Amino acid sequence: MTGRADAERLVRKVGGIVERRVGHETNVLVLGRQSPIWKADSKGQKLLDTDREREFGRNIARIGEKRFLTLAGVVQPRKDVT
Repeated sequence: MTGRADAERLVRKVGGIVERRVGHETNVLVLGRQSPIWKADSKGQKLLDTDREREFGRNIARIGEKRFLTLAGVVQPRKDVT
């Protein structure tokens, strides 16, 4: 994937809903690259919001880009060779 717009299109294609903000209905947050404009040293607003939701007992899954692509069927899961 090359950016946020590509990720949003893929989420919609596989039946997901793209939200601009983390909220009570958010189930999964796909983590992208670190940004120099994040509010905290290692967290942007959406990560801070998932922490807040966690304090209220909501568990929002955080997955990386590779896991997202695997779940979306774009990348085949890696099989270990023995």
